[in-house]
Amino acid sequence: MQQFHCMLSARINANAVAVIFEGRRISFIPRSDNREISKFLYFGHEGTFETFVNRTSPEVEPESQIGIAVRIKDARREDSCLASK
Repeated sequence: MQQFHCMLSARINANAVAVIFEGRRISFIPRSDNREISKFLYFGHEGTFETFVNRTSPEVEPESQIGIAVRIKDARREDSCLASK
């Protein structure tokens, strides 16, 4: 399955975290999981996370059609500024 890179946005309301793909909101992080992520985004740490669409199920109801994976970026990877240390 192809993985689509997305970005997160916390500019909706206090804790809501939208998932943005190609400039369009495609989902929200579930309320049960968004509190910590929204704090990071509020304090300017947008680059802390990697976000991927990891599942699509067009046959189910719209709110359950996609699955989102959110991970903390690994600063030890080669594409990181810390890799040369």
